[in-house]
Amino acid sequence: MRNFSKAQRAAQAALVLALFLLGALILAACSQNGADDLAYAEAYAYAGASTEDKQEYISAEELERARRWTHDINQFREHILSVHPKFTDASIMHLPTNIEMGRGINERIAALLGEVSALSDLEIKAELQYTMAITRDNHSVFLYFFDADSYPLRFRWLADGFYLIESHERYASALNHRLVAVNGVHWEDLLHKIINFMGPENIYGARALFEMLGISPEVLMALRIYDENGTVITLEDGYGNQRELTPTGAYMRGSRGDLALASVALVDDRIEGELPLFFQNRELPHWHAFLEDSGILYVRFNEYTLDVDVELGRVYVFENAVRDTVGEISACAVVAVVIDARDNPGGAIVHHHLFRFLVDSAPPDMIFYFVNEGSGSASLDAAATLYNWGATIIGQPLGQALEFYFGDGASEIITLDYSGLEVRASNAILSIRERHGIESDDNVFRPHVLIEHTIDDWVNNRDPLLEYVLELLGRD
Repeated sequence: MRNFSKAQRAAQAALVLALFLLGALILAACSQNGADDLAYAEAYAYAGASTEDKQEYISAEELERARRWTHDINQFREHILSVHPKFTDASIMHLPTNIEMGRGINERIAALLGEVSALSDLEIKAELQYTMAITRDNHSVFLYFFDADSYPLRFRWLADGFYLIESHERYASALNHRLVAVNGVHWEDLLHKIINFMGPENIYGARALFEMLGISPEVLMALRIYDENGTVITLEDGYGNQRELTPTGAYMRGSRGDLALASVALVDDRIEGELPLFFQNRELPHWHAFLEDSGILYVRFNEYTLDVDVELGRVYVFENAVRDTVGEISACAVVAVVIDARDNPGGAIVHHHLFRFLVDSAPPDMIFYFVNEGSGSASLDAAATLYNWGATIIGQPLGQALEFYFGDGASEIITLDYSGLEVRASNAILSIRERHGIESDDNVFRPHVLIEHTIDDWVNNRDPLLEYVLELLGRD
């Protein structure tokens, strides 16, 4: 065995210590490189980029933005999948269509999470709405999603297409023209894009959605047909002559999305005279009038709201007003009752007492209920109720399906933590089939009498539905 002096042993110990310290430094450096690689990996996982490509620097602010959106996106997914009956109700959640919907939502969310840092806030919001559209449910929506700037143009579905019926005065020469295309996308293709984006329950609901959304840069971006060089709207007159309109201004829509309530004045190109009744008093939830010349009690619902006056502590305010009107005229004066719910998006199902009173106030077979594609869920329930009470339903098929989903007010609405987006997911089912015994092979409610509103009706201030009733009464 070899013997070492004290000096040799000290030198050896110093060498071992130096080697140990050197190894520790090397290990620490490797660990730091590993931490750097992990940070890069996290950053590029958010950005959807390869970890080998570290040319693009992602700031701390961008990483925090991605983290927040990732949180909100997962919060949205958890809410929709844990609340909506299609994914929670034991009686329907195992249907192949609903299983496929759930799979589609998860796949779309997974793809979105991989692209968060590469997308703008609007693009992320749009992707969330595309995901929501998978449910095909009118009541599952992002609240106030597009309550924003829109071009001062109001289109309306009239028999064979969308017509420009109101606009800012600078575009007045294009009024009453039919829409052909937007940025080269034909209006029928545009409608299908809206179906994929908003998920209406049928084609009639898609038409109503187009009227509500209008045409705006934000909507066009979401539909992926925006052109940064400007929006070009192609229109056609009654003779087939086409022209292009390039709107430059925008305005703020009203909180109800009703262009008639916009902060910028709109003009139309009708002949002189009053608007048809159902276009009047759009700012009121409901109103009524007795038409003395025809003996028609006309009751208009722009929306179905709770019939209360909180300040006065009174309920059934509107119902009592209608009852008072009937009481002021002779019993035989009411020849017919017209309840008009066209363009009524729905609301509270609270007016059955009033409907029963109205049915009892007119001769048999003289109760008429007007609807169109813009008549929503509460309008559908009212139509089914009155249908079973002997009323004649007139107008166009409804955009609300006979079996639909809705929120019962308990837990369907949440606000995403960071973006502040309000999400409403249906948590209940209402079957008009079961509730009222009304059947339809395609889940669409169709009136007894189908009547279309045409551009000629609009220009000449005619209401073809009311004219139909007047003809029945022999009072043209």
